[in-house]
Amino acid sequence: MKKILILFALGCLFFIQTPFAQDFPPPPRPGIRALIRSYGDSIVLRWAPDDAAAWSINNKYGYRILRGYVTTDSMYVSEDLTPEPLKPWPLQQMMDYFGPGDTLAAVAAQAIYGQAFEPVGVTGKEPSFADALRKQHEMQQTRFAFALQAAEFSSQVAKAIGMRFCDKNVRKGVLYDYYIQSLVPPDIVEILPASLIIPCQPADPLKPPTGLDIKQLNNQSIELIWSRDENPGFFIERSTDRGITYHRINRKPYYSTLPDHSIQTESEELLFYRSLLDDYHILSDTITIGKTYHYRLRGITSFTELTPFSGPVSISTLDIEPPVAPLIEPVEIIENRIARIRWINPDPPSDLKGYIVEKARTVQGEFVAVHEGLLSATTFEFSDTTAYHRTSNYYRVVAMDQSGNRAESFEAAGTLDDKTPPSTPGDLAGIIYFDGVVELYWEDNTEEDLEGYRVLYANHPEHEFVLLTPYPIKGAFFSDTVFLKTLTKKIYFKVLAEDRSGNQSLPTPVLELSRPDIVPPTVPVVLEANQDAENVFITWSASASNDVVGYRIFRKLENAELWENIGNINAEDVEDHVSFTDSPASSGDYYLYTIEAIDESGNSSGICKPIPFRVRGKSVIDVPLTISATYDAKSYAVLLSWQCNQSGVYYVSLHRAINDDPIEVIKTFERSQTNYTDTRVPKGAKVHYAVQIHLPDGRTSKLSETVLLNIPN
Repeated sequence: MKKILILFALGCLFFIQTPFAQDFPPPPRPGIRALIRSYGDSIVLRWAPDDAAAWSINNKYGYRILRGYVTTDSMYVSEDLTPEPLKPWPLQQMMDYFGPGDTLAAVAAQAIYGQAFEPVGVTGKEPSFADALRKQHEMQQTRFAFALQAAEFSSQVAKAIGMRFCDKNVRKGVLYDYYIQSLVPPDIVEILPASLIIPCQPADPLKPPTGLDIKQLNNQSIELIWSRDENPGFFIERSTDRGITYHRINRKPYYSTLPDHSIQTESEELLFYRSLLDDYHILSDTITIGKTYHYRLRGITSFTELTPFSGPVSISTLDIEPPVAPLIEPVEIIENRIARIRWINPDPPSDLKGYIVEKARTVQGEFVAVHEGLLSATTFEFSDTTAYHRTSNYYRVVAMDQSGNRAESFEAAGTLDDKTPPSTPGDLAGIIYFDGVVELYWEDNTEEDLEGYRVLYANHPEHEFVLLTPYPIKGAFFSDTVFLKTLTKKIYFKVLAEDRSGNQSLPTPVLELSRPDIVPPTVPVVLEANQDAENVFITWSASASNDVVGYRIFRKLENAELWENIGNINAEDVEDHVSFTDSPASSGDYYLYTIEAIDESGNSSGICKPIPFRVRGKSVIDVPLTISATYDAKSYAVLLSWQCNQSGVYYVSLHRAINDDPIEVIKTFERSQTNYTDTRVPKGAKVHYAVQIHLPDGRTSKLSETVLLNIPN
């Protein structure tokens, strides 16, 4: 709040010093904020200006309450309910009415009429104009806040300071329109009025506060928490007789203000409570250990009504504060096998039950007790004969009270000398990939004090091995890269284990790994290429590389995308050249042939330059052909028909020989025609007939078997 007041004062200074600045928007006009509640037989209004300065000047001029409603004959009636302005009572009237014992009335009177009201001091012997302005503004804000708070918790105080009005001249079921008007002249300051509409009817039941919870903070206090709602205050009640009778723990209503998020903090606890206070109220109460408390609360509204009680919550308080932690001394090691732990406790509590000595392998590790039960409260020494020999020992002493609360000392190291090396790692194996990545793996050691492993390598088993890992590595696995383009085909590895004391095991047996061969073999070269009508004959030179294990021969049609592997030849079956014969199906397109060499590492030489061949196949093909012929004496003609099982495109030629003449073609036909009538045959002649098919690529079939007809005279 102080920060806000200072900013307001500085803003006022700036406005005063720049009276002619026209670019700044005017400040927002103050207004009246109001609440209203109907009870069926009366309607109560509560209001307050939203600005301290407006409140201060309104105390001089007062307020007017206007009411409007519609009559049963549909006439709108407007009435002035306050012939005299509502303003704070005179000081003497307030003193006579409330008396000296009403602190809320005293606060309100002091806020309005008091001379000394300086919660925020101003330093300096001669305050500046800005200091004086700031002081005046802060005083006004504080007066306003105290007056509002007093009015929230007392209906009579709210009435006395001119911020409450009860309208008893009402009828049930009528809708009333109220208008709260400031009587401050507009030429001084224009204060916006408040308008409220409400039907006259019995009030809705008030709801109890919600979300009440409780937790114990320490041995002296508990913390209550409940949800924020519209109630400006709360009364908290406590019972110590199992909820039979309750007593208020706050004489005045309690309310926690919302946190100021503009205040910067790095405290996680403050950040947590600040976020909690956005939605909840928090209250602490003192307790006595060993008792059960019941709590309930009720709200007080802005109309000073008390809500129903919340549901009760209870807590049985326990001793939750740990005893003072003991102070552990440096651990003494005896004969490298016994750890002696001593501690002191200058101010042991009266409920101290005893001590526990705990041990762990690491300072962060899981601590376990090194003895059965509790050591007595008068014991301050313990000797551990089970100290770890292969790892570190960390000790702490725990003080425990009668309620089971623990207090732990700081950790103290008590490590025995370790001269025993770990065992040699087993089953070392590995692989080197074609990209040069080498992976080694072995059986993990089981020593508890194992620090890790070191990896060594050499290019010859008799050479000195070089350390690959400058520090012990975790896990039974190692990955690295090796150089592949070298004449040294082998590389050798060893692994040893190391514990936390620096003891190293014997190295593993030497592991030999082969570097991958990434150099491809040389490409075979064509030495000779021939063909006949049906076959292709190719000879390639053998690859010059000595690690070739075989050859692969490929073929494809000229326009095809993929090569077809048509032959594999082992290198052991090849001396100085590779010979290959192929009999492909005849084709009008070219066939392409090529070859590649493969070495023992799977490297390919790549294919050599393809060789083209066009294979037509046999010029005369075997095709099943049959022909039949009959003589028709009436027409003096020969009726011919034939059959052919050849697929594809072709045409048929008809051959004829008369008597001893040579056979010759007399007519050709499309594939679809399979018969013909020969009318040009001489009488008394011997006539021979045969057919033959012709393919588009020039190949032909053999002549079919001839048929013979004797033509009568």
